[in-house]
Parts: sequence; C-alpha cells; structure tokens
Amino acid sequence: NKIVAVEFTRKDRTLESTLGGRIRDLNYSESPNDRSIFALRAAVDYQITETFSSGLYARYNTTEYTDFVREDDNITVGANASYRLSRELSTTFDLKYRNRDSTLAAQDFDELSAFVNLVYGFGQPLRPTRVGEF
Repeated sequence: NKIVAVEFTRKDRTLESTLGGRIRDLNYSESPNDRSIFALRAAVDYQITETFSSGLYARYNTTEYTDFVREDDNITVGANASYRLSRELSTTFDLKYRNRDSTLAAQDFDELSAFVNLVYGFGQPLRPTRVGEF
C-alpha cells in the first residue's frame, strides 16, 4: 500500500477551503485485487452567521484495476447547510449526487441522496462520506 497525498487548507473566521489530491497504489501478494487510484477533492465551507453555515464539495477519483480489464471514474458533488437552533441543539442538511462510469457496464450508477440530522449536545456527527474523506 503506497500513498502520496498533498492537501492545502485555508481557514479563517468565516471561510474554510480545502484542495487535495492523492495517488494510491495497492498491490496484494495473495489476491487479484491490485489497483491504482488517483483522487482529487475540493471543499468550501462558509459561516454565514453565528448560527448558520453552508458548504459545497466535489470529489473525483479514477480507479484502475490492474488484474482485470476495468477502470472506474467516480464523481461526487454536494452541498450542505447547518443551523444551530440553540447552544445544545443543531441540525444539518446535506444533498449529494454520485456517478460512477465504469468500463464494466454492470458497475455504472447514478445516485442522489439526502441526509438530515438533529444533534443534541456538543458533538458534531458528520455524514459518513463527508468531504474530509477521499
């Protein structure tokens, strides 16, 4: 498992932005699951008021399976909004679109999903595929 990653993050009082890229090479000695992955991501989060923030994100990755004749191109774009109702209560809405274009037609898909959470307390649970992940 070899990984080369680079990321640039800028954060100030109202705006946080991230731009990153990663190259990953996986070679297995006992299974035919070798692959190379190239990934890019970008995100912008803006604190509109003390209680309301929103953001946009995008990810692209291409996976080439070296033991099979298969290559997948994945694109994800999304937007979210968070609102703090009180000191202990907050809510988040996230809308995401994903697309996979594969050389193996059975692996192609389009997906549109929405995620809503309501949090009581001081934690900040995030959607499992938040932009912080590749």
